[in-house]
Amino acid sequence: MRRYLILIITLLAVVPLVAQRTTSRDALRYGQMNEQGVWSVGVSMAPVVGVLHPLDDALGGGSVTSTGIMGFGIEGGYFVADNLRVSASFEMVDASWQGLMRSNPYDGYAALSQLRLRVGGHWHMARWDVGGGVTIGTTTLNYVAADTANGGVNDDRFGSADLRDRHSTLGLFCETGVMVSPFLRLGAFWSPSIAFGGGYSHSVGAKLTIYLPFVNSVVCK
Repeated sequence: MRRYLILIITLLAVVPLVAQRTTSRDALRYGQMNEQGVWSVGVSMAPVVGVLHPLDDALGGGSVTSTGIMGFGIEGGYFVADNLRVSASFEMVDASWQGLMRSNPYDGYAALSQLRLRVGGHWHMARWDVGGGVTIGTTTLNYVAADTANGGVNDDRFGSADLRDRHSTLGLFCETGVMVSPFLRLGAFWSPSIAFGGGYSHSVGAKLTIYLPFVNSVVCK
């Protein structure tokens, strides 16, 4: 966890230095982008994410964590009032590529993934915004057993056969962000959830969003 928290903090410390200069044209752009009646769509990528997945009692309970995974999402939003945007998004994070990073390619490994639908609101202050809401989704662990014939070693928690451990989840999210340009947002998020059947899960990370507001063309000048 320490590794990705350091990366997130570093990103959020550096970007405001780049974004701190605000010209009169910038003020006009962000003022229009945050007005009542503006629609927006966004496509996001989360290059730094950490996930925690709860294990069933049959697997010994507890939890499994994974860091450095990749996430993607799509979002739609609408300003119901000046500076107040409501939004809905569908997001996915996946750690399947981590199987390629093993020191022994024949060892067993666990890959975590999460899918979630988010509905919430954001308060905008020129370039900056803060927000939160509710989430519903799933958290999944897929275990790929080792190739013991070639010297692979299994994880004692998961045994010697492939398995899939999946839970539905209900939770919250909170996030903050800054527009480094009228069309690019850098943010950080935390999404804690309760897993149906017992257990706690979450994801936390940084997110880049290509953000397209449907406003007057002055935003594009």
